[in-house]
Amino acid sequence: MSLFSRIQITTLAYALAIILGLFAFGFAGVAAYIALNDYFEPQLAALLTAIAYLLLALLILAVAKILNRPAEKASLRYREGQTSGYQQADELQMILEKLSDPVLADLIKKHPGKSLATTLAAGVIFGYSQEARTIVKSAFKQYFDET
Repeated sequence: MSLFSRIQITTLAYALAIILGLFAFGFAGVAAYIALNDYFEPQLAALLTAIAYLLLALLILAVAKILNRPAEKASLRYREGQTSGYQQADELQMILEKLSDPVLADLIKKHPGKSLATTLAAGVIFGYSQEARTIVKSAFKQYFDET
C-alpha cells in the first residue's frame, strides 16, 4: 500500500471518528437534558445542560493550556564566548546600515506599506519561480562578479 493511500485512509478514519464523536456529545447532551427534565422544569434542564457543556469546554481549554505552556524562559546569562541575540542584532543592523542606500532608506520610510508589499511579492516570485531565480542570479553574476 502506498504512502498516499495510507494517508487517505487515515484522514478518512479521523474524519469519521470526529463526526461520530460530535454525534456522541450531542446525544449525551440530549440524554442529560431528558434526565434533568424529570427533576427540573424544561428551561432549567436546558440551562443546566448548557452549563455542563460550557464547563466541559473550559476544562478542555484549561488542560490544553497547561499541556502547551512554554518551557521555562532561558536565563539571561550567557556562557563566555557566546554573543547575545541583542549583540547579533546590533551587528546585523550595523552591516545593513553600511550597505543601505540613503535614497532607498528614505523611500522605505515614506512608503512602508508599498515597501512591504513589494518585498513580499518579490519573495513569493523568487521563492516560487526557478526561472526568476536563475535570471536574478545571472544578473548578479554579470554586474557584481569580481572575477
